[in-house]
Amino acid sequence: RMGGLELLDAIRARPEHAALPVVIVTSRDDDEALQRGADAGADAWVVKSQFEQQALLETVGRLTEPG
Repeated sequence: RMGGLELLDAIRARPEHAALPVVIVTSRDDDEALQRGADAGADAWVVKSQFEQQALLETVGRLTEPG
């Protein structure tokens, strides 16, 4: 069993997955949690209480468009 940040660490540790876009979906919106996610390599952060489907779709689109 692992938490989301542990999963992100595991993803980033594998060279074949290192560039995989990762969006963290969480209930936490404090600066410390945001910084921990950024330090772990998250590409975006979605707070459940502020969830907007269109914003998530735009974020995923931005992260997956060819580059």
